[in-house]
Amino acid sequence: MNPKLELICTENKIKSREQRKYFSFIYFLEQGFDLNRYDYIYDLCCGKGILSTYLAEQRLNVTGIDIKQRERYWSSKSVNFISKNIYEPINLENNSLLISIHACGNLTDRIIELALASKNDFAVNELLSWR
Repeated sequence: MNPKLELICTENKIKSREQRKYFSFIYFLEQGFDLNRYDYIYDLCCGKGILSTYLAEQRLNVTGIDIKQRERYWSSKSVNFISKNIYEPINLENNSLLISIHACGNLTDRIIELALASKNDFAVNELLSWR
C-alpha cells in the first residue's frame, strides 16, 4: 500500500476496487520508469486528477488534461490542470512522459499517436508502454 496515494483516493471518495487500479498503475510507473528523468509528465484523460496529484506530490512537473473541467476535484496547486479535448492540438514538451489510466479505445490510440509524434515515452493502463 502507498499511504500518500491512499489518502488522495480517500479524500476523493474513490472506491476500493478503483483504488487498486491506481495502486497497480503507480507501481507499474515507479518500477518501469525513472520518473525523475522526465521534464514533464502529462496525465491525459486525467479525470479527477488522482494520478496527477500523487505525482505532483513527488515533486514532479505534472499537467493533467481532461475534456471535462472538474474544479471540485482539481484543487491541487502543484498540478497544472487543463480542460481540453485531446483530439485538438496539444503542445507537448520534449523529454516528457504521457500517461493515462482512464483512456480506452480510440483515446488510447490518440495518446499513442501523440507520444510517437512528439517522440516522447508513454504508459497507458498497466498493459502498454513505450520507451
